[in-house]
Amino acid sequence: MKKVIATVLIPPNTSPAVARLPIACFEFNHPMIPATRFAWHHPPEQTNAQTFFIQAQQRRIAFRLLRAIGTQSRRPVLMLLHGMGLHIASFYGIAGYVLRTHDLLLVDYNSYAADEGWPVGGVSLREMVADAMRVPAALQIPQLAVGGSSLGGGMSLMAALDFPQRVTAVTIFNPAYYPQELPTFYRILRVPILGELVVSAMKPEQLVCGIAAVGYDHPEAMHQELLRVYRQNMRPLANRLRLMDAIRALPTRPAEIQSFLAQARQLTQPVLVIWGRLDTLLAPGTGEKLKKDLPNLVFYEFPQLSHLPHEEAPDAVGPLLEKFLIDIG
Repeated sequence: MKKVIATVLIPPNTSPAVARLPIACFEFNHPMIPATRFAWHHPPEQTNAQTFFIQAQQRRIAFRLLRAIGTQSRRPVLMLLHGMGLHIASFYGIAGYVLRTHDLLLVDYNSYAADEGWPVGGVSLREMVADAMRVPAALQIPQLAVGGSSLGGGMSLMAALDFPQRVTAVTIFNPAYYPQELPTFYRILRVPILGELVVSAMKPEQLVCGIAAVGYDHPEAMHQELLRVYRQNMRPLANRLRLMDAIRALPTRPAEIQSFLAQARQLTQPVLVIWGRLDTLLAPGTGEKLKKDLPNLVFYEFPQLSHLPHEEAPDAVGPLLEKFLIDIG
């Protein structure tokens, strides 16, 4: 696959081109079911409605596996990892495009859906990547495409590097991969005790408003169902503490930074990057670095979109994702 660089404009009055799955398919329900009880011969109508989990590092990792209704056999799988403070519902708008060709695996890699406490000291990014990859292993999926948004996008690139025999392709939306100077809010949360006090005092609505303000060029465009799910996700204090620990796990040491920069150029899998040019969260020039460093790249840039292009314009992003998945087979 040769490198493709294209600028994409969103047509005015874009209307949904695929039927949306019920938002309930992107919410975790309880009791969660052990992954050992998942069976591929069970109909999608049954498994799409269930939340499964695996046990890893003394914590539960929940996931949903969505399959097209009427599917009779196993299909290729795309695993998507959400952004750091987001939720698997982030992929609500583009799921229909994926399901035309692939099964969709949505992994709660930072255990927002878990009832138990977060391990003391948090979990490193590489450990979270390894835990996410344990999910397809538990489902006996030997190879799959991996992708994600923001930190989930960066983790997808790490998964492709760490598991080259298992990850066949990468699909990412404004990935947070390159270490950079952190926003002020992140730096505050990294301070011991102060971070705990801040997240304890914050209301879920404040965090959700921050997601919309940073993720969208037009924050009012956030789907109302996504707003509801995000509020619910940040309501438990345990989840706000999990977000804080994920921020603290971001690499800042020089040795780590050089390792990240060097490894990006070693990717051999085809990579799709959907880039919102108006991103103010990631460092300026991140898109250009991705173009330079990723050797097997398809890169689409949206001048009118920000950090969450797949959420703000799913019916413009979805067809590009679908085409990429068809092209890689």
